Amino acid sequence: LTGDARALSAAIERVATLRDDTSMTPAVQVDWAWRYGAALVARHELAGQPPDLDDGIALLEQAARQAGELDVGDADHGPTQSLSAAYWARGDPSRRDRERAIDTGLLALRQRAAAALLQGGASQGLRLAGWYGFTYIAQLVTWCLAEGRAEQAVAALELSRALVLHAATVRSEER
Repeated sequence: LTGDARALSAAIERVATLRDDTSMTPAVQVDWAWRYGAALVARHELAGQPPDLDDGIALLEQAARQAGELDVGDADHGPTQSLSAAYWARGDPSRRDRERAIDTGLLALRQRAAAALLQGGASQGLRLAGWYGFTYIAQLVTWCLAEGRAEQAVAALELSRALVLHAATVRSEER
């Protein structure tokens, strides 16, 4: 993103026109809702419009739900990770957003770990394990600790350790 709210708004308007495109496959629908939701969240970060954040979260929820319905091999669990960050950013206590951010973040991490472990080829599993940003895991652990959820922090660390061990095993097998 360039930080240009006007250009981002124009792009969002163009993406919104695809909402009713019936030719999209389920995987493309997930990708569309994810990108559209993430763009609204980004515009909220630039311009501070609360409706953008709420609308972006609704689209990310849709994308995460639809991604969960796809075959593991076809699913991209990035929407769940993005949803987790959006919940944390909104931080509405009446909606339990911080709790939802942590729970959704752990779900995203479990989804990524399962997808990496179920890959048929070593290179695909390694790509999935490596793609999951370890910066995000550190962020998730920090959120857990900030909310007094030490058990979930440990669970996140254990899942990330499993991803690292899987990646290391795959690398050694590829040599």
